[in-house]
Amino acid sequence: MDHHNNSVSLASIVIDKRFQTRAAMDQGAIADYDDAIRQKGCWPFPPIKVVRQVLVDGFHRIEAARRVIAAPETPADLRKTLQTIPCERVAVDPANNDISDLALQHALAANHLHGLRLSNADKRRAVELALDMWPDKSDREIAKLTQTSHTFASTVRGELQVATLPRESEPESALDDLREVATLPRAKQRACGGSDEHRPNPEEAAKKVRSIADQHRDKLVRAIDDYHEHKPNARERDRLVKLVQGVDLW
Repeated sequence: MDHHNNSVSLASIVIDKRFQTRAAMDQGAIADYDDAIRQKGCWPFPPIKVVRQVLVDGFHRIEAARRVIAAPETPADLRKTLQTIPCERVAVDPANNDISDLALQHALAANHLHGLRLSNADKRRAVELALDMWPDKSDREIAKLTQTSHTFASTVRGELQVATLPRESEPESALDDLREVATLPRAKQRACGGSDEHRPNPEEAAKKVRSIADQHRDKLVRAIDDYHEHKPNARERDRLVKLVQGVDLW
């Protein structure tokens, strides 16, 4: 990929969270960069990187520059100097109307080229962004893009899949009906169920609740199986299954 150095108007830079691969901004780093700008009286850093106008490298530096400009004590000449920032522009095919793929590739690579150490939360954020962009890539491909291990990428993928399991609409609906009747005043409960003699048998209601619980327990076991596919560990899988199956539902 060809690059060329250039400059960009600070006001025109697009900050898109999809390409911010840090879990959170490092306030200490921003403060240090703020001090560096003030001491030098100009932009003292390497160029930022943009894909078209979208920022993919330099989030902390840009935030520091904006804070310097916004501060009332900043001299007017320094504000003027920071209106234009040195940048490296990634060459983009003019026919490419969707730069998301290219932008994320460069954003992921940028985190391994500077001194801010990656936290575990940063690594997880990077893997999550990569999986969202490229769900069909293998764990090893995702790991290479994010500079993490393939086991870490596999773990994050499995956890995301468990978190997005579809809910059972019918059991939830039935459980909601039970909750609604249970919270009604006794007179209205009679109205829902008829006379005392013809109201639903509590044992039948208990069976219905237990059936719902069984279905949810089965869903947990299926989730464990999905997890096992991405992180094979028979002993851990068996331990989790036994833990779920051993829960006393009643």
